[in-house]
Formats: sequence, C-alpha cells, structure tokens
Amino acid sequence: MAVKRRYKYQKDSEEHSRIEKIRDTFLRYWRIIVATLVVITVVLTSYYTYNYIQTRKKEKASIDYANFVETLRTLDKEGIDKEATLKSLEKEAKEIVDEHSGTVFPQLAILNLATAFYENGNYDKAKKYYQMCDDLADDDLIKLSSQWGVADCLYYMGRYEEASNYYLQIKDRFIGDPLLPGVLIRGAECYIKLQKYDDALKLLYLLRAQYPDSAFRQKADDMISRLGG
Repeated sequence: MAVKRRYKYQKDSEEHSRIEKIRDTFLRYWRIIVATLVVITVVLTSYYTYNYIQTRKKEKASIDYANFVETLRTLDKEGIDKEATLKSLEKEAKEIVDEHSGTVFPQLAILNLATAFYENGNYDKAKKYYQMCDDLADDDLIKLSSQWGVADCLYYMGRYEEASNYYLQIKDRFIGDPLLPGVLIRGAECYIKLQKYDDALKLLYLLRAQYPDSAFRQKADDMISRLGG
C-alpha cells in the first residue's frame, strides 16, 4: 500500500508540475500577446490621430487661403479703400505663412499679395513679396512667376541694369518654358533702355528661334526690324 501511495503521489506531483508549466507557458504567451496588442493599438491610434490632425490642418489652410482670396477680390470693387485692403491682405498672408508651412498656400498667398501691390503701382512692396515668394517656392512655375515679378518691379523702378540681370538668370534657368517669350521680350526692352542693342537682338533672335509659334513672335520681329537686325 505504501508503494502505491508513493507512486500515486509521484504521479500527482508530475501532473501538477506539468500543469504549472502549461500555465506558465500560457501566461508568458498571453503577456506577449497583450503587449503586442497594446503596441499595435498605440501605433494605430498615433497614426490615425496624426492623419486626422493633418487633415484638419489642410482643411484650415484651405479655408484661410479661400478667405484671403475673397479679400483679394474686393480690390476690384469701386470705392474700396485699397490701402486698408492691402494692409489686411498683408496680415492674412503673414498668418498663412506662419500657420500653414509645408503646404502650397503660403507660396500662393505671398505671390498673390506681391501681384496685388504690383498692380497697384507699389513696386517696392511688390518686389519685397516676390522675393519672399521665391524663397518659399518649391514649384518651378511659382519660382518663375516670382523671379519675373522681381525683374519687372526693377524695370518699372528704372533699375534697368539690375532688371536685365534678373531676366538673364530667368532665361538661363527656365529656357524651354512656355512663359519664357514674355521674359525675353521684357529683357530686350530693358537692354534697349540701356542702349545695349546687340544684347537686345540676341534675346529677340533667341525668342524667334526657340518659340517660332509664340504669340510674342510678331512683336519680336517688329523690334528686330526697328533695331535694324
């Protein structure tokens, strides 16, 4: 009987030990599963929170820019206080730049602000904002527009030497761009102001060779004829 009791005790002990091992293994894997689920939950929560925040930021940027454009349109209305409106546009554009970096809206706001000053004859302010836009821009079309704006401001300010340098830089950087004929014409006009007629002819011949179907072709031909080219 004693032998049987010892055998039964040994079997019970082995069974208990086996159950303990199973329980420990189960708990270990359960902890791993729970920890993994926690990590996945944190990652997913962070991901969706980030996307939500970015979406809301883009929505706000879009709304702020739309409000800016609405203010911009009021400049065309009769009886509007243009000086006050331009100051308001400066304030709105600055807020867009400060709050919505990483989007295209700061570039567009500053470009439109510069153009508003340009169209109202304030070439100093226009030049300042065209240069700011050039610094902000990562889009070639916006860069071309802003650099062209700086050059035109210098032209209308009578700073023809500086303007001609800008037109040449634009020509060298954006050759082949469909907007370039307008730059070449203005550059040629700038050289004519400086009485550098050979340099003017070079730009006009370039326009005629590179852009034979351009709307500026006829103007280029007329200018070449007047210059005796």
